[in-house]
Amino acid sequence: MRTVRVKITALALVGVFALAGCARTTEEALRVGDVSIGNSQIEQTAAPLAEALGATAPGSADTASVVAQIRQSVVQLTIFTEVASRYARERGVQPEAPDYQGVATALQVDVNDPYVRLKAQADAYRDALLADATGRTPTEDEIRGVYDHYVAVVNRGGGVPATYEQIRDELLNFPEYQQALALRDALIEAAQRYGVSVHPRYQPVEYPLLQVGTQGQFTLVTLPFGPAGTGAVRPAD
Repeated sequence: MRTVRVKITALALVGVFALAGCARTTEEALRVGDVSIGNSQIEQTAAPLAEALGATAPGSADTASVVAQIRQSVVQLTIFTEVASRYARERGVQPEAPDYQGVATALQVDVNDPYVRLKAQADAYRDALLADATGRTPTEDEIRGVYDHYVAVVNRGGGVPATYEQIRDELLNFPEYQQALALRDALIEAAQRYGVSVHPRYQPVEYPLLQVGTQGQFTLVTLPFGPAGTGAVRPAD
């Protein structure tokens, strides 16, 4: 997808997540089928990375925002890994060994950091399932959604966007994009079968299934995991 990659390479797209309210550490953060993850477990995974990045240091800028984003990412990665691992077993897909060192190097933290372990495992399942997926043709609405988002990002950066026809042509000739769409459909259906619930403080949850750019700055396909009632997930029984 040459045009999109060239136009947005220098743009950093960072999702900002606001966590509303406070919850006791004994409360359930999320559930996938019979697997329940508490807020304390989310905190145990997020805290070392926050400390390593200096987000908890006195006087550090935007401390609350950074810590909130890390917690949100932990929830996102945990749900995806739980759903993806079950779906992979159904499909008979075996992921490659997680690249713990690669993730640690990218984040500039210790390879044994619990966030590093979680993200590397999620990446391994994502890559294996994308490779296994049979792509489908995107709808015009899906292409238009990508284009509108792309234009908004490029305009914020002061660039000149490509035309809709150029982006459309590239998406229609981008196998990875079509595989990601098919995998998103399959994992949404799988999440409905398994039963996924997310505490309101972490909703909505969206996992970036396919990103482009040298550092993954632009998300092409997201996998929604909430909020409940949208059709993306159903409450656990």
